[in-house]
Amino acid sequence: MTATAPNYDRTVVACFNGYVTQAIINNFMPLLFVTFSATLGIDMARLSMRISVNCVTQLVVDVLAGKYVDRIGYRPCIIAAHVPRRPVC
Repeated sequence: MTATAPNYDRTVVACFNGYVTQAIINNFMPLLFVTFSATLGIDMARLSMRISVNCVTQLVVDVLAGKYVDRIGYRPCIIAAHVPRRPVC
């Protein structure tokens, strides 16, 4: 009996889905700045600060996550990233 190589097709698809979802989330909110400002009464300075905090947080998490992914493997991290979470607010 010969050993077969593992098939990572579904893992790759999950990664692509994660990339697309992250891109939609990060690029959709700035399109609604005018709507948020008019509807919720939030000034542009606060809206842009939220986007800046989101960007910096993502960069820090991406840098730190690289260390942990190498230790525990890619597959558990990808699966954990797609587990639904309750919103904090």
